[in-house]
Amino acid sequence: MVALGYRYLKLDFMFVGSVEAPRYEPNVTSMEAYARACEILAAAAGDGVYLLASGEPFLPSAGRFHAARTSSDIAGSFPGYATWKMVHNIARMNAAR
Repeated sequence: MVALGYRYLKLDFMFVGSVEAPRYEPNVTSMEAYARACEILAAAAGDGVYLLASGEPFLPSAGRFHAARTSSDIAGSFPGYATWKMVHNIARMNAAR
């Protein structure tokens, strides 16, 4: 995407990279693997590219992206109207991350 001239990249569903699973290096934790992947993504994007993480685990993402996004699209809602179920789901998902 950078080669095509894009300078703003939204990296979505980032939490998937932090799921516990067998890894090539068995002594690397899921959070260590995630942090390494974030560093590789940032290096691959290069200077001058704004990186927005979406759906990311917060702590291992800190300092690795320019911004983070969490919004109501992670739960059902009516356009322009925040339902309590949506608020509950957003709080639950953010706490899990």
